[in-house]
Amino acid sequence: MVTNNSDDYDANATHRRSVRDAVNCQEPWSYVPDILPIIWKIVYWTTFLLTWAVIPLLKSYANAGDFTVRGKLKSAFIENLIWYGSYLVIFGALLIYVIVSPKLNIDAAQLQVIGITASNTWGLLLLVLLLGYGLVEVPRKYWAESSKSYLLNHTYFQVAKLSTEKSEADEELEDILEDIRKASDVIRYDHPLRKHVNTIIEKCPDAFQDSLSKHLDDFQEYDDRRAIQMPSEKDLVKLHQKVIAAILSQRRTETQWNLMVEKACKLEDIQQNEICASRFTFLNIYILIRHVAQCFGLILLSCVQIQCSPHCLYP
Repeated sequence: MVTNNSDDYDANATHRRSVRDAVNCQEPWSYVPDILPIIWKIVYWTTFLLTWAVIPLLKSYANAGDFTVRGKLKSAFIENLIWYGSYLVIFGALLIYVIVSPKLNIDAAQLQVIGITASNTWGLLLLVLLLGYGLVEVPRKYWAESSKSYLLNHTYFQVAKLSTEKSEADEELEDILEDIRKASDVIRYDHPLRKHVNTIIEKCPDAFQDSLSKHLDDFQEYDDRRAIQMPSEKDLVKLHQKVIAAILSQRRTETQWNLMVEKACKLEDIQQNEICASRFTFLNIYILIRHVAQCFGLILLSCVQIQCSPHCLYP
């Protein structure tokens, strides 16, 4: 009996000490407050909606050729429905298979998990592809920059390529501007669709607007106006969308071409200074930069090998 009482006393004392320690314990540094999971859900679902719904709609809205907000939204929804239609067809086929299969019982919560997993898988696939390209391209870029002759020849090739793209973009824009000129000649200021033509003209370059305003004459009738077909509102919407895309393409190619020409001129200057033997200071600086670029490329290559070797040795 004495032994049993002492054992009960020790057990009660141990229990009281554990309760006292639990009351007076300190929170560990790794403790996560309850508000953080809520913030994480808000950030995750906000990013999810921005990535898969809001940003694609805004992009399609900006490139739409409609003249009203309702029309732009309608075109944006239609364009995104066509894009996501293929994904919905695949997901619907898999969902039908899951419903028909007697061995699989999936509720709404599990469908939500499947949707999250599918979006994360697509994002990880793109991330792996981009990282795989970067693991090869970044070290090669810095190693190639150490040889200015190779970089200059590569720049010449890019300048020629961008020059062709720039010429094609200019020709496409000129054709579209000619169509706009014809539409402006046919649709006069007293026509209900003239406001749409004015909206299209506002998107055109300033030189075209000045040349167009000079030959417009509301009181003069042209003999060839009957030969030109009167465009409808749908035709103007298509023309508006074409001119938006053409101007963006022309500005993009022109900017890329100007930057590449500037880079080629800079490399030519460096090559000319290499030949000039009197400029030893510049030559020494260039040699130092070349060796630094080579060392940095080798360091990046070593980092890539260290990163990839565990995945190759331990699949």
